[in-house]
Amino acid sequence: MVGPKFARLFENKGIHNIQDALFYFPRDYQDRSKIKPIKLLCPEEYALVCGTVISYHFISVRKLKRSILEAQIQDHSGKISLKWFHYNRSYFESKLKDHPRVLAYGQVKTYGSQLHFVHPEMEWDIDEEDQ
Repeated sequence: MVGPKFARLFENKGIHNIQDALFYFPRDYQDRSKIKPIKLLCPEEYALVCGTVISYHFISVRKLKRSILEAQIQDHSGKISLKWFHYNRSYFESKLKDHPRVLAYGQVKTYGSQLHFVHPEMEWDIDEEDQ
């Protein structure tokens, strides 16, 4: 038995019985179980990469009246840029300053011939055993 709030939620999703619940599938599925080498990334795909932060800098954009944060990470196969347009500068500086090993997940974008992630989801300070 469920309460009225959950009953409305299920009703809105077309779930009326146990069978409906068993065959209700999420809108999408993000497979974050496989780390992909940077060299094998393709534009527009969603991917999880693991690498070490090798550099970061703030790019001033007068038009935006703020700066863009760009970091480079590297794995055994190559490098990729990570970009943030909206961020907390002190938080990111504290995370990036020691060049940690990170996991980044997001959609691969292209700018010119360069691949990059924009606002990737991050996991910081990854150990070799965590992979």
